[in-house]
Amino acid sequence: MSNTLQKNGRLMKTTATNFDLPSLYLLHNEIKVTLQNAETHLSEFNDDSNQALLLLDSTTALAQVSNVLDLLFLKGASLLALALSEGFQHLYDHQQQNNHELIMDISEGIMILNRYIEFVLLKETVEYSLILPIINQLHRHLAKPEVTATELILTQNRSLVISNPEKNYQSLMQLGISNVKLTDAYRAGLLVALTAKQKPINEIDLQKLRVMQASCEAVASRSDSLFWLATVTAVSDLADALPLTDVQKRALIFVEQQFNNYLPVNDARFADLVSFACQRHNDLSQKVQQKYIENRLDETQVQAMKRFLFGPNREVTDTVHQLIQEEIDEIKKSCDSYGRQDTLPTNIDERQSMLERLNNLSLVFKTLNLKDISDILANQVALVKNWTEPTPEDFDSLLNSLMLAENSAIFLAKSHTPGAITLPLCNQNISLHQLDSAYATLIRESRSSIANIESAFNDYLADEHHDIMNLVNVPEMIRNIAGACLFLDLPQSHQLLKRTSPYVDMLISHGNQGISETHLAKIADILMAVDYYLESLETNKPAGLQAIKMGQKSLQQLMAA
Repeated sequence: MSNTLQKNGRLMKTTATNFDLPSLYLLHNEIKVTLQNAETHLSEFNDDSNQALLLLDSTTALAQVSNVLDLLFLKGASLLALALSEGFQHLYDHQQQNNHELIMDISEGIMILNRYIEFVLLKETVEYSLILPIINQLHRHLAKPEVTATELILTQNRSLVISNPEKNYQSLMQLGISNVKLTDAYRAGLLVALTAKQKPINEIDLQKLRVMQASCEAVASRSDSLFWLATVTAVSDLADALPLTDVQKRALIFVEQQFNNYLPVNDARFADLVSFACQRHNDLSQKVQQKYIENRLDETQVQAMKRFLFGPNREVTDTVHQLIQEEIDEIKKSCDSYGRQDTLPTNIDERQSMLERLNNLSLVFKTLNLKDISDILANQVALVKNWTEPTPEDFDSLLNSLMLAENSAIFLAKSHTPGAITLPLCNQNISLHQLDSAYATLIRESRSSIANIESAFNDYLADEHHDIMNLVNVPEMIRNIAGACLFLDLPQSHQLLKRTSPYVDMLISHGNQGISETHLAKIADILMAVDYYLESLETNKPAGLQAIKMGQKSLQQLMAA
């Protein structure tokens, strides 16, 4: 069960969070190794109490993991790592007691922490209720007080999770409000807020901020949603909060976009907005905080997350995928051989091989709770049993069933691999394997084009005459990469390159007089920003927004030059 649903061809997230996923991704392998070592040390101590000194190594390492997770504002995971560290210390201090119950709970805690971090990366969300039981179980052994979900939520003032964001927002159209005058009023105050270097004292600017607040109050008076309550809280007496941080500015720009319903509300800036509102010291901030605390996933959604957390891990799903793929390949070989052979005994052998493998595959998918695919394969078993002189349509039917099985196995593996599911699948009858190959080829060729553009820049600069012919193909290459980004569902990268290419055309049309080393450096910055996102797709690495912001800044500087 993913944390996203498809509606009208686009993805809807069940949560919106401003948690720093890229940083956790960078540290994931180190944390994983630490947990594996801790598991080994615990096992060795359980087998031989003379190995108690190993426990101290894990005590220190897990305490460091706890501090790192705390710095990342992953408070629940930090508490669990700390409880594990203290559990190891407790075992060492009382090594003669043979506390098998604590050992079992620590072992479970290590497994859950490992899976939870993978869960956060995979589902791009944080859900404290998944790990609270094991935290409190360890706390009971350590005689520490129980931790509640509300306590965890209250300590997370920077890293927030908005559950079901679309249910916590109403557009102006839904509220029956005309957005023209309200948008103008909001924008007037927004300009003051974005440009203020200190608290404004000019009465005109202060009046614009008050009008901005009034526009938000007009909407909030018609809606009890978390979004508009957070908005009016954030902008109330905004002059007192100026100058704003970059994060706060982006949150208020996001509000302006929602006045016109530009973007889906399931954006990290929704969480930034609520965080900003909770930090304001006014009468409404407590209401926002309380409404945020009450904002939870429903029990069905939480149970789906629990099934994932305690289900098979990535290693298991990758192995299952590989074994299923091998079986499918063998069936395809038997099918091909059956179609080519004319001798009856050979055909019977090949058909029997297909029947056995198809039946086994059907049972495998039934075990994996993929009943639809299991039924499709079982139906093929019945059809193949009746083959005498199969037609091309019979072979096509079998191969199509195998493709659907292959897609299910691929999707199962992808659903347990952070960053692997990046694009919505709109047609179940398209081979995911071929589609993934096409995506991989497109990413590889796009990154190769970026490298070629970089080489063209170097050749131009190295040429003492600065031959413009070194650059004539660059605009077209940028347009090609922009098209690839659109296909790869990288809309911001697409727009960045789409705006860059005509400017490069203009520079080249002016010859050597129009192009400076500074121009090329800014274009290179834009290309490197896009390359960062292409690399993130290639390596399944979560990508933050910083690179695209740097690219947009470079484009602005390029056009202003």
